[in-house]
Amino acid sequence: MDVLFNMYDKEYWYWKFLSQFAERGLLVFFITFLDDVTALRYSFVLLLVMFVLSCWFAPFKDDELDVADKQTRFTNVVNVLMGVCVEEKVSEQTSKTKNK
Repeated sequence: MDVLFNMYDKEYWYWKFLSQFAERGLLVFFITFLDDVTALRYSFVLLLVMFVLSCWFAPFKDDELDVADKQTRFTNVVNVLMGVCVEEKVSEQTSKTKNK
């Protein structure tokens, strides 16, 4: 159990649970119960919030881990944003095709 908490500053002992719940639990919920574009939009907002929180609090004991965490979260945000753009374009083209 110590492995889960050892890498974080003492005041951020809960960060692993917050991060895992937000990134895994809510993303799975969004994908399961919402349409593709809406799920991607919510996922983008959620990942953006986690990125901002990671930048704001810097929960790791090691500064290099904080930097790596920020880089990973930023990459996740950009990837999902690109997914939103592509999915919206596909949905837009699909709706134009159906209307013809």
